[in-house]
Amino acid sequence: MAIQTIIDLLERAAGTHDQGIGVYPRGSTEPQWLTYRSLRELARANSSRLRTIPSFKDGVVILLHFADHLDNIIWFWSTLYAGCIPAMSTPLPKVATHRSKHLSHLHSLLGDPICLTRKELWEDDGTPLRIVDIQTLPASASTMESRTSARNTPAVLMLTSGSTGQAKAVPLTQQQILASLDGKCAALPVEPDRVSFLNWIRLDHVGSLVEIHLHGLFLGTNQLHVEPENILANPLLFLTLIHKHRVGRTFAPNFFLVELLRLLKAGPENVDFDLSCLRYVVSGGESNSVEVCDRLSSLLMNYGAPGNVIVPGFGMTETCAGSIYNSNCPVYDLQHGFEFASVGECVPGIEMRARSGSIELRGPIVFTGYWNNGAATAEAFTGDGWFKTGDTGFIHEGKLHLSGRTKEMISINSVKYLPQDLDSAVEEAQIPGIIPQHVVCFAHFSGNKEEVCVVYCPDYVWDDIEARYNVALAITRRVLLITSTRPYILPLPRESLERTTLGKLSRSSLSTAMRAGQYAKQEEDNICFINEYKDRTHAPASTAAERIIAKELGKLFNLPDGSIGVNTNHFDLGLTSVQLLQLKRRIEQRLNLKSIPILTMMTNLTIRSLAHALTSTKEKEYNPVVTLQPYGKRTPLWLVHPGTGEALGFLDLARFFTDRPVYALHARGFDDTPPFTTVTACIDCYLAGIKAQQPHGPYAIAGYTLGALLAFELAKRLEADGQEVAFVASLDRLPYSVGGMRNVGFNQCLTHLAFFLGIISKPTMQALSFEHCDQKLAAVQKVVDIADSERMTELGLDAGQILKWADLMLALQMMLRQYSISGTVKSMDVFYCIPLEIFGCGLDEWKEKMKAWGEYTRQGARYHRMDGEHHNILGPNL
Repeated sequence: MAIQTIIDLLERAAGTHDQGIGVYPRGSTEPQWLTYRSLRELARANSSRLRTIPSFKDGVVILLHFADHLDNIIWFWSTLYAGCIPAMSTPLPKVATHRSKHLSHLHSLLGDPICLTRKELWEDDGTPLRIVDIQTLPASASTMESRTSARNTPAVLMLTSGSTGQAKAVPLTQQQILASLDGKCAALPVEPDRVSFLNWIRLDHVGSLVEIHLHGLFLGTNQLHVEPENILANPLLFLTLIHKHRVGRTFAPNFFLVELLRLLKAGPENVDFDLSCLRYVVSGGESNSVEVCDRLSSLLMNYGAPGNVIVPGFGMTETCAGSIYNSNCPVYDLQHGFEFASVGECVPGIEMRARSGSIELRGPIVFTGYWNNGAATAEAFTGDGWFKTGDTGFIHEGKLHLSGRTKEMISINSVKYLPQDLDSAVEEAQIPGIIPQHVVCFAHFSGNKEEVCVVYCPDYVWDDIEARYNVALAITRRVLLITSTRPYILPLPRESLERTTLGKLSRSSLSTAMRAGQYAKQEEDNICFINEYKDRTHAPASTAAERIIAKELGKLFNLPDGSIGVNTNHFDLGLTSVQLLQLKRRIEQRLNLKSIPILTMMTNLTIRSLAHALTSTKEKEYNPVVTLQPYGKRTPLWLVHPGTGEALGFLDLARFFTDRPVYALHARGFDDTPPFTTVTACIDCYLAGIKAQQPHGPYAIAGYTLGALLAFELAKRLEADGQEVAFVASLDRLPYSVGGMRNVGFNQCLTHLAFFLGIISKPTMQALSFEHCDQKLAAVQKVVDIADSERMTELGLDAGQILKWADLMLALQMMLRQYSISGTVKSMDVFYCIPLEIFGCGLDEWKEKMKAWGEYTRQGARYHRMDGEHHNILGPNL
């Protein structure tokens, strides 16, 4: 039969197919079945019952408010057969005042609708809606002819969440829905006689209503509907139902895929799924991690599913759910090195474009305007008729890549951040004390300042103040790494974290509730608990030096006096290399010190240890180890100094590693100790320092420029001692000296040091001549005379310090002249970038030269291009 309206879908399925709908009630292990033929008869009978409602009239909007799939499906079709427009009710707000406002708005928006429900689902709260309990309708009524609708009339109204304001109603026309179903079938075809469809999302979501229910009817296949609670409580039930009912198409958002991956990785007992029937797990609503898609796809393949079974997609209520699909995931995304999966290409019936980063759509699948809301409609469309989705992204090779929602972006110091990226960053840290997949980030305003708010669900006891503090500290480190600002953090109990119909945490609902003061009690508790822990554990400054350092550190981070304990690691505050230098200069001025060695600042990262170091008269022994980041349980990372001999350049890099400790090695000779004269003596000392901190492997070691050769020798020695070296890397260094590097003298060390420190520019370095400078001090003075005086002051440098530093650099170069590389390590990672002019080659030739490292490995080397140039690859904007 010719399909003109969606009623024709049910008529055709009822007349030509024996299939139907299986609905699993809450907690049930077996479905209740309703054939399409029985559904049609029920709908016809109920349509007559609906027409007995007082003041009933054709075309009225009927709001359907039910708690289970079966009621929603039956009364959806009953409303259509009665010649009315069904509107699918979303969950009501939990707060009474919000609920009352929402219902009053629906009364106005939908034009005095009838509201069908069950008495037990509705509180008598004075709503203006016409509430009709279906149990009070007459048992039977005179059968009436079903009403048919034109193709361009609304078939159903879908409500937006209304979490960021008043809900909008999206009218989906008969023609729009049918065009959408044609497009879905063309993009992701199935064999309807061999598979069924599975839905576990509430039917007020367009994905479950159109993507599964109407789509299943369109094909005449069986469809299964399960309550969300059943699946979320037991995620492996999802795979059990696919196996049991031979499901070919279903839906699962990214957070659920993550949970499936976790359970399957753990090796569930007594499961033997046959997933050879499964063709598509469409995934949308939030960004899909390529890593998750890849790893989960591989596990599902073990049960017979195809490699591209996970289909990231894009759709909205306004586009009848999924309208853009990526059917080549994860292969396409892995080939292009994407972190988040593309959502793919348009189905027939829709077009897309990216204009200034904003994604816009048009076509017969796209709606034409909101119900009874001209202002919202005008705002939603461009002058030339394209629908503005509100999403940002780009199109690459015809495939759409999303980056976020325009209105959800968080702006910190004029830099915009995607909340999804921050969610992922906190989740990936696997912080003890946070329930996985229970983190939400959004913009929060403190006065007139926008900041990141991180809400999470704790798995510790609510009044465990130590666990609460440690989680806050770990989150702060993670967010500081990305935004360089401290976040506002709020733990909330699980029941307070409202989820959307798709089952994901509602960012907008949480943000709105916080602004409305709904979590004021939890915020007050959190402040009290954190302060209680600080009062118990934070030792206050007790000496004049400690008080001065604490005050200057507080100013640097805009923190109130007394808020930083004397044993707090400066790394926890987000200290960068630039801030370390600023703090150094401030303390020198306040304590009237001529110059504090950078090494002293780096090796004393608490107020107490720094104050003691600055006021102690006892000379400290040379220790090559500097702790840059003390936290984490994974393999520590060791970083070996470059030709400058110091480890300051690694401080910004260390901030990126929140899952493992990071240590650096610095050269001897910055104080009154003599520099190393042989590589053997240097390696002996460094190896002793490493083993004192980390007695056993596995080891991870990386060296920058000159340090790459030392890292190689350290790895070689550790392997010879029977230790495992899991990672050894060279950062922009060849395994031998070339060109002018063979004869580097004092003047070259001096100019490169000045350039590295930022006191002279690159053109100045290239043009600098030391003619008539017969003595080292004369050469240094020439550099000082043309140097940036403000930068010199900021660094606390003078001619004497520069002379000593350049001498140390020369000593390191002289040490290397006696060295010749030999032997092998198991493997290496070789990083390279645009080379210095002294090497006399371009990037391509530099890469070829780097391949010489392969000769010194037993299993080969891997090569990685880095952004930037030799001098700035480890800078603060890394």
